[in-house]
Amino acid sequence: MKTAFKRISIMVLAIALVFTFVSAGEVHAASKLKAPKISKWKDVTYKYANSGGDGEAWQVTWKKVKGAKGYQIKYYEKEDPSGNWYTYTKTTKKCKAEIQFSSLSRFKVKVRAYKIGKNGKKEYGKWGISKVKKISY
Repeated sequence: MKTAFKRISIMVLAIALVFTFVSAGEVHAASKLKAPKISKWKDVTYKYANSGGDGEAWQVTWKKVKGAKGYQIKYYEKEDPSGNWYTYTKTTKKCKAEIQFSSLSRFKVKVRAYKIGKNGKKEYGKWGISKVKKISY
């Protein structure tokens, strides 16, 4: 009788452990970060002529993502339609970034959110839709 009770209690514990691991995996999968949406570009004018450097400065803002600890911004610039895109990356904890472009004619920006995982590494969400800005001189 005692051995039957032990076997049943072990089986119940094993089933409980299986359900615990399955449900923990579902919670982790549901906590993925959404892609941020860029809301606007804003031309930045500097107070002093030399503080801006060469080219154009723009402030890009986006909507906050729930659960994000920071954002990674990838921005590109292009001289002409047939040329190559030049790529740069930076990170910030705010929902805006000021980006200094050189004197090229096309700019593209996209943003993704990140959070700090259980192992202490950054876990990135999907990239948001790219926004393109064309400048004519």
